[in-house]
Amino acid sequence: MFSIILSSLSTISTSALTTLNSAPLAITPIFAALDGGIFEIIANSSFFGILIMVILLLFSVASWAVIVSRYKLYKSEASGSEALLGQFRRAKRMADTVGLAKQFQNTAIGNQLSAGIQELVAIRGRQSEENPNASVILDREIDLLERKLDQVAGDEMQRLESGVILLATTANASPFLGLLGTVVGIMVSFREIGQTGSASLAIVAPGIAEALLATAFGLAAAIPAAVAYNWANHRLRLFAEQAANFNSEFIGRIRSEFTE
Repeated sequence: MFSIILSSLSTISTSALTTLNSAPLAITPIFAALDGGIFEIIANSSFFGILIMVILLLFSVASWAVIVSRYKLYKSEASGSEALLGQFRRAKRMADTVGLAKQFQNTAIGNQLSAGIQELVAIRGRQSEENPNASVILDREIDLLERKLDQVAGDEMQRLESGVILLATTANASPFLGLLGTVVGIMVSFREIGQTGSASLAIVAPGIAEALLATAFGLAAAIPAAVAYNWANHRLRLFAEQAANFNSEFIGRIRSEFTE
């Protein structure tokens, strides 16, 4: 199969070179046909080729929307988390951190802090009902608190990861869609050769232009998505480590303040 295609492409190249040597002005119709640039190529493309390019354009627009939204979210998350951690570590008592939970409620560790404080208040409430004189928190209650923090951390990571899968899909699928468009463009060229019985550049050029444009659309969609996906994954790993470290710090503060 590949040998047949290569043989056909070799025939096209030979015919094209012969055309160039015998009649240099033969390329004039090509520039006339492509005078409108990309839009002219698209207008002269096959329906299937246009469909592929539209799909790639939609992938590109959607991935850029995700890139912009994740950039804003991660920037806000990083600055808010850094400020919260600084104030949390300077607080002398857990009671001093209640205001921080409200102030940084739009950040992941802010929501973890809020959930931890709420669970702590619930534990202390149950203790006062069972034993009004109780002043320490038992290990089993700390385990419950730790599981609550882990659950909230997982929910927050899902929120931060929202949309990132689209970047991976775009990065992986777009080159293959572009390749499919390339194949379609080459098939159009072969069809024109078969219908006209000529392999001149004026006949071959529109299909080849369609093929190359589809490839360009695929790469234009895939490259930014791949770069953004790797960047987002890096940021998500940092946020996950930050969440785990905060949970450990929170539990450590509880143990030092409310256990013997």
